[in-house]
Amino acid sequence: EQEPEDRTGKPGHGRAVRGPGHSALAEEALHGRARALRDLGRRTEERAAIRIFLSRFPASLRSPALRQRLAEITESAP
Repeated sequence: EQEPEDRTGKPGHGRAVRGPGHSALAEEALHGRARALRDLGRRTEERAAIRIFLSRFPASLRSPALRQRLAEITESAP
């Protein structure tokens, strides 16, 4: 049986993101959500996803690139 899609249309991301703790799966899911929202052009939601990622995983190897992306989309916000 397939997992239901979350709001980004990606199977399984929603469950891992909502799950407890700071697991590698949660980190991957949050990063995947931000990436999917970027691909969909949903910048407001992408910003929120990046902020959540950075609050939960500030020392991640992905954090510098996400901080840069957050700065880019924040500067271009209306």
